[in-house]
Amino acid sequence: STGSAGRPSTLVECVAEAATVAAVEVRAGRASLAVVGLGGAVLRRGETSLRKGAGAEEVAAAVAGLLDGEEVSDAVAALPGLVDGDVVALSSELRWAARDFGADLRKATGRRWRVVDTATAAAVGEWSRGDAGGSANLLYLHGGRGLTAGVGLDGRPRGGSSIALGHMVIEPNGPRGGC
Repeated sequence: STGSAGRPSTLVECVAEAATVAAVEVRAGRASLAVVGLGGAVLRRGETSLRKGAGAEEVAAAVAGLLDGEEVSDAVAALPGLVDGDVVALSSELRWAARDFGADLRKATGRRWRVVDTATAAAVGEWSRGDAGGSANLLYLHGGRGLTAGVGLDGRPRGGSSIALGHMVIEPNGPRGGC
């Protein structure tokens, strides 16, 4: 109550559990899950180790185990490399090429997933909660085991527009890279 004249206002608050998103990040050796509710509240976290060289079906099964049958409103998975639609076009870190990981996740969990590259997912995070809020265009550089970038134009991420920058030779006669 504000103590002002007239009918008192009805107070409304956000119930985080009313709509939830399963957000998964897959890297070589691990998969991490966060279930996020309305307003950005992190309701649950989980992580599991992955076998070195794990294939897409094995990783999808591990993600299903992390989700543990929990009902969510939406689901998104971020992976290192180049992603177009739900297809991992190339991930040198995971050693996958032309893999429809969205279909693997759908089969393992019984629900539809959006699959994006890690750099684009990070760019969306910068737009929604970081320093890039209010920017119309964004080129987000993401350094991990390689250097990738997420691209956004006119306030929207551009799916399938992620880029991976070339490799640098550090030692001319040194060991070859994994990709």
